[in-house]
Amino acid sequence: LSWQVTAAGVEVAAGGVEPLDAVDPNFGSVHLVMPDAAAIVKAIAAVRPKKGKKGAEEAAPDVPGTATLTVVARDGGLTETTVKTLQLTAQGLTIRAYPEGGHLTQGVMNGLYLEALHPDGKPANVTLAVTTHEAGAKAGAWAPRNAVVKTKHEGRAFCMLEALHEAVTVSVAGAKGHRDPHDAGRAPPPSVTLRCCGRLALTCFTPVIAPGEAVRVGLAAPGPVQVDITVSFLERALTHASYRLPGGSAFVERELTLPADVDGVLRVTASVDGTPSAERLIYRRPSPSRVFPIAIAPQAPSVRPGGRCGLTVTAAPGATLSVAVTDSTVEGHIDVRACPPSLPVMVYIEHEVQRLADARAYEAEASGAALPIEGD
Repeated sequence: LSWQVTAAGVEVAAGGVEPLDAVDPNFGSVHLVMPDAAAIVKAIAAVRPKKGKKGAEEAAPDVPGTATLTVVARDGGLTETTVKTLQLTAQGLTIRAYPEGGHLTQGVMNGLYLEALHPDGKPANVTLAVTTHEAGAKAGAWAPRNAVVKTKHEGRAFCMLEALHEAVTVSVAGAKGHRDPHDAGRAPPPSVTLRCCGRLALTCFTPVIAPGEAVRVGLAAPGPVQVDITVSFLERALTHASYRLPGGSAFVERELTLPADVDGVLRVTASVDGTPSAERLIYRRPSPSRVFPIAIAPQAPSVRPGGRCGLTVTAAPGATLSVAVTDSTVEGHIDVRACPPSLPVMVYIEHEVQRLADARAYEAEASGAALPIEGD
């Protein structure tokens, strides 16, 4: 197994590993130790010439925004190559922020979903700086308070903000901008700023609930207000309640009971004076009585290449089954985010999200894991 990192046509790092020494016997995985983005940038600067006029201070060489990692696996006469893009700088990244209830509300706690994307639209795992701004002593002055959060699955992250005053800015942590070939200065690093304009903040303490479990929501408003809460499924109202909030920065917890036979993606809407002011999604796991039991077990623990494999499929009496077999090596050449979703994910989740990339991550949720879908 060998790997190589290149950037702007320059090889900046390379290495190899003996599979027999590095393979995890439980998972068959090989762990590669590669240089981080800072080391790659330093290596690029060492091999690329600096630009500058004679007698003047030389300028630092331009650093490309991405590098390419190439991993080649050789097993006898078979060779398999995998290529992955590594983000080196903030150049070209897109930063997005989505308030949990739809809008940021001044003077109360707020949940904020964050997203970072590469120029090709694929998710980026980066560290984001979240800066909340308070009104300063001078008109228009802002006194910032900072927090740091890392994006993970699908380039997304979630953070809870303390009582806001003016606005919040999200940017790549430590980014200083990149060189613009058409400008002598530096282009500003990617960022996004949201101002407070909401009347009510809404959160769900348990985004994924068990069958038969009630919905626990948190409500916060700057001042006293009457709030109407509705929980719906496929545009059909399931339950409704009204509460009088005293006002304050902290969330006030309320619980809503749902019908026992409802599961899947539910929509919680909070309204003030008859106008929807905040909304979010939760997921209720399906009841075991509504899950079709099916089990697949191999008749032998292992099969040699070219051998025959037997499967034992167990299902409910009278069921009609269709079985398809796919070589895992073929699936390995498909981007994980592009793999089609399983049937449970399609039935329970697909119709409620904007895009269903990396559908495998939701297969466990459809059957019982706690992976929130609000950011999708």
